[in-house]
Amino acid sequence: MTRPTKRSWPSWLATVPRLWHRSYALDYLGFILLVLALFSIRSFLEPVQQMFRLDNRAIQYPFASVQRVTSKENTLLAGVVPLVLLVLWAAVARPGVHKAHVTMVGLFWSVYLTVLITDIIKNAIGRPRPDLIARCQPKTGTPTDVLVTMAVCTQPDLELLLDGWRSFPSAHSSWAFSGLGYFSFFLAGQRHIFRPRPDLASILIFLAPLICASLVAMSRLADYRHDVYDVSCGSFLGLVVAYTTYRRDYPLLTHPECDVPYPRQTEYSLVGETTSQVEALEPEIALEGSEDIEMFETSHLNDDFASDCDDMELGHTSDRISKNDAMRTESGPSKRPLKLLIPKHSSSPKRLSKKKIWSPRHVVSRLRRVIIRRSHGISLPKVALMLLGVLQALSTLNSLLGAAFPDGLDLISGPLKAPFGLDDGGLDRLTAGVQPIMCHSHNDYFRAEPLYQAIRAGCTSVEADVWHVDGELYVAHTIPAIRQDRTLKSLYLDQILDILDHQNRISPWLGSVAEDEVHGVFAADPKQSLTMLVDFKNDPTTMWRLLSAELAPLRERKYLTYFNGTTVVPGPVTLVVSGNAPFDHIVANATYRDIFYDAPLNLMTALPAAISSAESASPSPSTGADDHEHDISSPPQDPDIYSSANSYSASVSFVRSIGYPWHSSISQLQLELLRKQIRGAHARGLKVRYWGVPPWPIGVRNYIWRVLVREGVDYLSVDNIDAATKEDWGPRKGGWGKKWWR
Repeated sequence: MTRPTKRSWPSWLATVPRLWHRSYALDYLGFILLVLALFSIRSFLEPVQQMFRLDNRAIQYPFASVQRVTSKENTLLAGVVPLVLLVLWAAVARPGVHKAHVTMVGLFWSVYLTVLITDIIKNAIGRPRPDLIARCQPKTGTPTDVLVTMAVCTQPDLELLLDGWRSFPSAHSSWAFSGLGYFSFFLAGQRHIFRPRPDLASILIFLAPLICASLVAMSRLADYRHDVYDVSCGSFLGLVVAYTTYRRDYPLLTHPECDVPYPRQTEYSLVGETTSQVEALEPEIALEGSEDIEMFETSHLNDDFASDCDDMELGHTSDRISKNDAMRTESGPSKRPLKLLIPKHSSSPKRLSKKKIWSPRHVVSRLRRVIIRRSHGISLPKVALMLLGVLQALSTLNSLLGAAFPDGLDLISGPLKAPFGLDDGGLDRLTAGVQPIMCHSHNDYFRAEPLYQAIRAGCTSVEADVWHVDGELYVAHTIPAIRQDRTLKSLYLDQILDILDHQNRISPWLGSVAEDEVHGVFAADPKQSLTMLVDFKNDPTTMWRLLSAELAPLRERKYLTYFNGTTVVPGPVTLVVSGNAPFDHIVANATYRDIFYDAPLNLMTALPAAISSAESASPSPSTGADDHEHDISSPPQDPDIYSSANSYSASVSFVRSIGYPWHSSISQLQLELLRKQIRGAHARGLKVRYWGVPPWPIGVRNYIWRVLVREGVDYLSVDNIDAATKEDWGPRKGGWGKKWWR
């Protein structure tokens, strides 16, 4: 096919009215109907409101009032930007009116058709969004364990509430991949990306729109507007529609002329008319004299000889046989008839009309030939083994993704959100129906909702790494991760105080009802204490002073577990310190302590010596020589110093202390060491916790969890609280796996 050449600006502008050629009438009419259908659906159709439960954790995510990518920004990125780039391409490259027309119309078709399909599916299915409960704002006292409808919602904004049932599929994802995906396919065709050895710059240009679309899709996960399933299906839908609309006007991306669009319908008919005229002239052409034919072949022989000479000068050799030589005989030149060369589109050889290409009989016949040709030599056992291999590959890929992203949406995705509190209704629902379990939320501040998410899962212990900067205690894993609004007080202490005040509030209509017992965080088990582990990272003396001062509100309300000089009095909250926390400050007061130590478990291999009284657990203040044997933030190395009077728990890294189970099982020596540490800590009245359990492979992690529970640990330190609290990681045939939690 002859490629369009660049023309002057006046000639190019003179052909603009050809955009309104009657062969495009159906395209314009279909696009107008598409826009009208989309407008009607968005104006008059409401989504199906599926029933939901308030205790469904999949829809308890917070509502993000500020989105990372708004609908207007997505429209600009996925629709306007590709259109502007295509207009600039048409103005600079001047590819021809037909090519520019079909490319831009294809972009419109891709975007609007995707939006129409997405809106139809959204309203027909009515899947709740992850932030539905936050949108709904259900009435106080609504049952959490039964299915409810939209009638329980108090949200005044009806449009915002109805949008909570438009989760599947993600419109942002489908819109982004329909516009940017179409533009990416167009770039791939123009740059011949799928031809052998494309240049690196062309590959990067082809991938750039897809990367932008992927970032838009991932922003919906960070905003809790959709889950992974919604985003994946929306992205796939957008790509399918984009590729379908692109292939409507362009050949395959692997075709040598994939940058040239199909001709218009009128051009197909012209090719058919030319072919019939040529076939009528063939008998006359066959009767021409042999001299003309001989002259024609002689000219071709000269061309072939010249081409071979050029190849030899360039250092190339060729073993090919010329078509003219192959057609010649010993008696002289061949007597083949001469035919006129007819321009045909390269992507559809020997197909002169769309009717012949897409006739049902032709499609079925060709499909049958392809199946017979491909199925030659393939047996059923081979097919079965291939399917099993594909399933195994998908299973392995799923395991690798689970290992690379162990928490999924459990951990924070994107920038950290500011701390927020719950209203009375939210506090009522926080622990409603939650059974406390002995799991420790490791690095809890990394989660989307620090403290709240662990409590909803039933974890009875949370951990926060704390830094002292300019007289304030900040929660962060490292110093560069410190944020001004994420303090220990705002993330944990104030939230715990609000929860306990709500749990111990007496309704005014009850009058002066005396209640001496203080209730804990969990409504199902009011006596269960919540352990707050504070890991000191720097400046232990100043941090101790600031922490003790910030605990004053909890101390005044008698919410803290404390030691009164003779025994430990349990409370709703047990404050434990670790890391660089000063042990000397803990035991300095012999009559009252409400901050306890996390002792080193690796020192507990031996049973403790006989202790005459609780005071013997404190280091002797005499001589003063031993007072400087260790740094103020270093734990004492004498295991008999630690007891329930000054420490609450004992912990150590599993890998550093016990070792990694290299043979997928714990050796006998490792098991004996594990049992000694657990027995020694329990003999001193301390809770046992191992941190640093290998998170992957998943099977090894579950095996270690089972061994720890079987041997009697008191807390499982977990990063993935959903895996620990929801998945069945225990033995298949009964046993203690899930039963231990209850």
